[in-house]
Amino acid sequence: MNGYVAEADFNKLLVQTSAGWDVYSPELQRLSTGDYQSLKFLILPDRKQSAIAYQDKKTGLFGLLSMDGKVLTSAKFETIMPVDQLFLQLWSTSASQPPYVFTTKDQFGYLGHGGQELFATRFLTKKPVVTYRPITFQSFSAYSELMRQRPLELIDFDKPYSWPAGGNSESHFFANLALYLNLPKDAGKQAVLSELVSKGIIKADENRSVMSDEDMFRVAYFMATGKTSQAMTTPQVLEWAQKRGIVPFREGMSHYMTMNLYAEYQHILMTELMRSLKGKKVLKPKVLTTASLSDAQQQMLTTALIVNGKPANQLPVPFPQAEWQKAIQGLVNQYNKQAAQLLAAYEAKL
Repeated sequence: MNGYVAEADFNKLLVQTSAGWDVYSPELQRLSTGDYQSLKFLILPDRKQSAIAYQDKKTGLFGLLSMDGKVLTSAKFETIMPVDQLFLQLWSTSASQPPYVFTTKDQFGYLGHGGQELFATRFLTKKPVVTYRPITFQSFSAYSELMRQRPLELIDFDKPYSWPAGGNSESHFFANLALYLNLPKDAGKQAVLSELVSKGIIKADENRSVMSDEDMFRVAYFMATGKTSQAMTTPQVLEWAQKRGIVPFREGMSHYMTMNLYAEYQHILMTELMRSLKGKKVLKPKVLTTASLSDAQQQMLTTALIVNGKPANQLPVPFPQAEWQKAIQGLVNQYNKQAAQLLAAYEAKL
């Protein structure tokens, strides 16, 4: 299992495995057999007659499943959402109100509880006017945000660092730390920890089975200074990390219920890598292509896309895919032309 999604009012789980997403019972009995690209609960206001949207791997289009994983519609829609998410003023939960809105490349309409099409009309009544926000470091804040959170989405380092979607974050982190230490990427956790101890970067501890915050801060100190922190006490290391701005912000039970420790350590590792390589002309901007945009890259670029005078990420329903492809291509071209300048400006702020 690579991940799962649960909803408090429903006794079903959406489970991700290496093959894809499927619906499972609380007893982990597999109820669907689609190995879908994605699954999402579509929660209606009454939280009773709800369904699940599935995404087909081959086409990327969406269809409906029942809460028991039964296929209600084929995957032929670009968008499916509860009607109250589009028309926020609606509050009625009467049987006369259609529960779902759908879009295709050229139609907008409503679906019933069983997935039947109740109504359809033309999606676009006139050609949309597409413009772009300037792609500059000052105006394109989404770039800086993605660089802070997931720099591997936008830049290449001098080594093949990676952070694949899904999978085990601990193994991803130790693979990247192994590369930093000039070990094989698949060296494994124990080999990496042994190397850190042998170099004096972290203290020897026979009972260590995982990295601790202190261990990570000592690694960061070595990356920043080229020296070990053996002479520093634990409070001194923590004080240095706080001044460095790399102590993760953790507050509230909800954070600890969902926290990903090694994703936090990966963030520290990448931050210190960028700082250590600043000005050395090692970091290179990735060339983005429309065909291979990740979700994070799409979200970043979409903040600069304006449709009929309104930000594309604030449209009540997503832009038709064919129109979006045309619009995003021009934006990708603009971004690639500016990527080196954006990176240089970001490095200057490190």
